[in-house]
Amino acid sequence: MLRHKLSPDPITTHTENMTTKKNQHQEPKQLPNIGFVRTKTLLQFVPFSASTLSRKVKSGDFPAPVKLSEGISAFKVEEVREWIESKQQGVA
Repeated sequence: MLRHKLSPDPITTHTENMTTKKNQHQEPKQLPNIGFVRTKTLLQFVPFSASTLSRKVKSGDFPAPVKLSEGISAFKVEEVREWIESKQQGVA
C-alpha cells in the first residue's frame, strides 16, 4: 500500500517561518565602528528614549541623521561614537 506524504501543516510552517525570520535579523550587541545605524538600533546604545533623541537632534545636542533614501534616515556611527566619547570625557 502506498502512503502519500502529507504536506506540512500550513499553520505550523507559517509560525516556524515567522520565528526563523525574526531570528535572522538580530540587533548588534555593540555599536559598529563605521557605517550607519537606524534609530531603533541606536537607542540600544544611548541612555535615553526616542523622544529625547529627537529633542537632542533638534536642539543640536546630538548628531543629526542622514537621509539615505526616501523615507530612510540613519545616524553616522562615527559621529555617534564621537558624541559618546565626548560625554564620557566630560564625566571623567
